[in-house]
Amino acid sequence: MIVELLATLALATLGAGRAAGPLAHHPRPRFAATTLVAVAIGISVATGLLLYEFAAVGLAQIPSFARSGHWSADVIEDSLAVPAPLGTLLAALALAASLSTLAQLARTGRQLALARRWQRERGPAPAGLIITDGEDGAPAFALPGRRGTVVVTRELLGCLDGRERRALLAHEESHLRHRHHVYVQVVALAAAANPVLRPLVGATRLATERWADEDAAAAVHDRVAVARALAKAGLLRGSGAAPANALAATESDLAGRLRHLVRPDEGRRSPAAVAVLAGSTLLELATAAAFAAVAHGWFEAAQAAYPHR
Repeated sequence: MIVELLATLALATLGAGRAAGPLAHHPRPRFAATTLVAVAIGISVATGLLLYEFAAVGLAQIPSFARSGHWSADVIEDSLAVPAPLGTLLAALALAASLSTLAQLARTGRQLALARRWQRERGPAPAGLIITDGEDGAPAFALPGRRGTVVVTRELLGCLDGRERRALLAHEESHLRHRHHVYVQVVALAAAANPVLRPLVGATRLATERWADEDAAAAVHDRVAVARALAKAGLLRGSGAAPANALAATESDLAGRLRHLVRPDEGRRSPAAVAVLAGSTLLELATAAAFAAVAHGWFEAAQAAYPHR
């Protein structure tokens, strides 16, 4: 039974990964980004809990563990839910997921520290804007921090007219105002715990970029001007890269984003993708809760049987 259950949950998680891409092209990118974050959190928490629950039931059949917990290993073994060897394997996977999550958390903290140092090295930015000579590769990006900073190259500013400049700055300011880097970092943390969720990281990044595109279009009341600004930034994109946790205007399917801006009516609502993501998340959360309740009953029975051994 446990193998079939694990296979079902794995397929549900894979389905969520496949549905993330279509959802990123939803006409309402804010909805898409928020949904992807909720799904990533829900599935990663559910799979983490299930791993620990399965591991606990499997390890509880080992006599040394049973004695330390004062429960009867025979009662747990009679449940036939998780064989001891499989429980040991799942315990190793749960430990690996925990270590991977901690490593990703440390990586995120290190990136934020590097971003602060990058800003300090380039001097104060009282208006929240740093103009560079383009040595960092990306022509425009938003750098997260306590207040955040918009970084643009002189070359790009020289290529844009007044409306295009306002559109570009509105795009980057949207990233900082809505703290889009947090959306991406949370999903990356969930993917570190559950690698099957890695497609959600790229989809979330794309959704936040499209969210900023839409905010810029609303700010200047000209979708074509936003598209022109992004296209010019894309042509000036260098071989280098922005700091690791920056949100660059020219990343994440620039050609597709330009199509969304020029032809907004062609956006796909992707009801099937929303249904798959919601169904996968609810299935895993419900399974984790149900198995926890059943396992709790097993352990109570095992503890009750222990004094009579």
